[in-house]
This record gives sequence, C-alpha cells and structure tokens, in this order.
Amino acid sequence: MSSERFVSLTEDELREITDGKDAKSTKNSTKYAANTFRTYLRNKNLPEDFENWSKADLDSRLRCFYADVRRASGELYKRTSLFSIRNGINRYLSKTSSINITKDAEFDASNDMFLSMCKYTVREGKASVVHKDGIEHSDIKKTIYVYGIQYAYTNWFAKQSMVRVMFTFLSTRKGKSERIDTTNVRH
Repeated sequence: MSSERFVSLTEDELREITDGKDAKSTKNSTKYAANTFRTYLRNKNLPEDFENWSKADLDSRLRCFYADVRRASGELYKRTSLFSIRNGINRYLSKTSSINITKDAEFDASNDMFLSMCKYTVREGKASVVHKDGIEHSDIKKTIYVYGIQYAYTNWFAKQSMVRVMFTFLSTRKGKSERIDTTNVRH
C-alpha cells in the first residue's frame, strides 16, 4: 500500500467500489424488478429496451404495468412487493439512464396508478401484516434466570450481558418460533 496521502485509483477500482455499495439482496431485487418489467413488455409485444425510451413513453407503460402486474399464479402482489418492484425499477433506471421514476414530475400518471394499486391491494386484503405474538413475561423471567441475574451484581460481563438481553426483550417483538428455549431451566 502506498504511503502517500492521496492515491490515484483506476477506473476499474472506482467502479468496483461503486458496485459494492449495494447489498446482494438489493442487487437481486433490482434485477428481479427489471426482469419482471422486461417480461411484461415481451408479453405485450413491446420493445424491451426501456432504458432508452422517452420519459413520456416510459410513464405510459409503467402506468399500465402497475395495473396489470400479477404473480405467476395470477394473484395480486402484496403492497410491499409492489413497492419493492417499483423501487427496483427505479434503482435500475437511476443507474442506467439517470431517470427517477418516483420523483420526476414526468411520471405523475404512473405514480398515481401505483398509489391507486397500493390502495386497491389493501381493499383486496393483500396488505395485511402478520404480527407474531410478543414474548410472555414468564419467558422473560426464565431467560433472566438463565443468564444468571445473581451474578450481574458482582461480574461486569454478566451485568453487560443482562443489559443486552433486557434491551433486546424490551425493544423488539419476537414470536413464539423465535423464542429462546427456556423449558429446561431449573428454578
């Protein structure tokens, strides 16, 4: 490594840094969204190079896409999935052609249809969020016993562990499937 304060990176090194900023799941979501839109265009016998379209054409097609898109089974997407698809297309277009379909004024018609479809999915019951049950107090008490609250007053590590456990319990909601198994705890 150079001892100079300022180094000169090659174009490939700069591109590698930029490409590495997104998580793998974000890249997959972007690819899925772009491919979904491309598949839609193919099914409608339209050109698939939407990166090169005018904003007016893209707005018109996105408006229809938001209304027409369904899962492979024919069911409506959930509201969160629609947001994921739109944001993925937006990331793809931002990277390839510097277009922002969520904020540019030229995309008002497609964004209006998108929001209308989000409300439609809510009415159709596709926006419900399934919450898991909270952790019961008896399980919290068992976990405190497992971590040994009796040592928390004498051992700084045990005290730190107890604070971490309590913070986790008080700041999150875990369902029964994610609970710590405390059934074999001796009292």
